[in-house]
Amino acid sequence: MRSVHRTRLTFTLLGTLALSGCLDDGGGSGDDRSTGRVNFNGFNGLSYQTASQSGTTNAAGEFRYYPGETLTFRVGDLPLVSDVPARQYVTLLEFFETTRTGLQTPMVDDEGLSTHTLTEQNVLENTTLMNLSRFLMLLNWSQNVAEGDGIDIRDWVIRQLNAALPGLTAPIDFSVSESEFTANNPMSPANQLLAAICFYPEDDELCEEPPTQEEIDNAPPRPENDEDRDPDIEYSEDLQAKKDRIENAVRTMEDIDSEDAQTYLTRELKAISTTVANRYFLD
Repeated sequence: MRSVHRTRLTFTLLGTLALSGCLDDGGGSGDDRSTGRVNFNGFNGLSYQTASQSGTTNAAGEFRYYPGETLTFRVGDLPLVSDVPARQYVTLLEFFETTRTGLQTPMVDDEGLSTHTLTEQNVLENTTLMNLSRFLMLLNWSQNVAEGDGIDIRDWVIRQLNAALPGLTAPIDFSVSESEFTANNPMSPANQLLAAICFYPEDDELCEEPPTQEEIDNAPPRPENDEDRDPDIEYSEDLQAKKDRIENAVRTMEDIDSEDAQTYLTRELKAISTTVANRYFLD
């Protein structure tokens, strides 16, 4: 997933998000809790907690809250953010105080005119936001988040993530520089965690431990003639091919770059903007 040109936001994000907090988002008759959503197209698998509510977001990204509460999010045992104001729609841009504050201050263009477009573009350059967005997109079951799809962090992924967390060389810190967060040599904590997760069914060959070099070296070579090959024997060439398949299935932070994350965030925000505006004018 690589975009050729950087996507530019052409709508007023601040007004949209402010308006989304004013529209009816009640949980239903007899229940005065409100229902919010992370992003527009859904975000499955985020654990959330407010002062009164807790749970895991479903495929629609839904969470429950009472007005005035704030949210804490995590993936499994991995903390993500806290003190996020709860509202009908919560975007990743609102996960951090710096980006929330940045959205409230219009910038001035070359002609001296106040504009939110430059503000929104500036927020999308925030390193912490990009690190978090890229990482969460890589936890999606399918590597690319297709247009119209939400992020799906499955239980099998969360179980592997939880098992790998204690073995990391350092805690995952989304606030470090992009180069440090995505480093491969030495491998950053984010890449260590991704390397420990198999994004295939639990019984898939790609979720097995790869053959060791010793096992490959000790295996017999594959006979040149097909009729001489034993189907019950794994030859050295077979083990090497299996090792390559397993290692090539490992994800790294390089698989999704900042432009991919900006495209995804922009797509979600446009969908929210359209929906909120339509509801406002229809009401």
